[in-house]
Amino acid sequence: MELIKAKQNELDKAKKILKKVIKISAKEVIAYKVLGGMYFSLYEFEKSIKTYIKAYKTFTTNDTKLLVLNELACAYYITQDFDKAKKVLKLYCDIIIKEYGSIENKLVGSKSKMEIFTITSMHFFAEHEDFYKYVEKFNNTCLCIPCNQYSLCVETLMVKAFVAEKSGDYNKALLFYRKYHNEVKKDIFVKFKIEELEKKLNIKPYIIGHKQIKGIKNMFKNLLNR
Repeated sequence: MELIKAKQNELDKAKKILKKVIKISAKEVIAYKVLGGMYFSLYEFEKSIKTYIKAYKTFTTNDTKLLVLNELACAYYITQDFDKAKKVLKLYCDIIIKEYGSIENKLVGSKSKMEIFTITSMHFFAEHEDFYKYVEKFNNTCLCIPCNQYSLCVETLMVKAFVAEKSGDYNKALLFYRKYHNEVKKDIFVKFKIEELEKKLNIKPYIIGHKQIKGIKNMFKNLLNR
């Protein structure tokens, strides 16, 4: 119980700090993005979406706008609003083309594999027909993403899960999502996907699901409404 109280105090302090930072310098900080992530982690997806949109409107540079769009597309995907996810993808690509001339130009450089992963995931969220095009680009890019804190390349696991799920091989997709979860325990999207596929395959839950954390969420939800 003491641990829960401590966590509540931490969230309360974090929220106050974020709101203060936003008030002081709304055009310069990524506080809205962080706050959106806090809502997302509590499965408050609608609030998360609204906050990500505020973040997008608050950011003044295209580089900072790009930071939030992938997470916004993910939130739309989870709420099954694929039309809006597609609009976010188009906006993301339009910004890249405006800044770099083409998506391919953006993919040149030391972080190209990560950029391809981001674009691939957004095509997945938007159920866009070019999804496999960027999967191929991702797989054919030799540059490895630094994964010092992980034993496996988590982006590769995620792409494999995407492909398996999109092709209808839910058992394989579940396997890759579980492997990813073993590496990145706090990824809410992957927890959601695991729970979704377990339900679809009628498999016993592997990790805590959003129904099981309902009680925990209720304890914390007032923190973000004060």
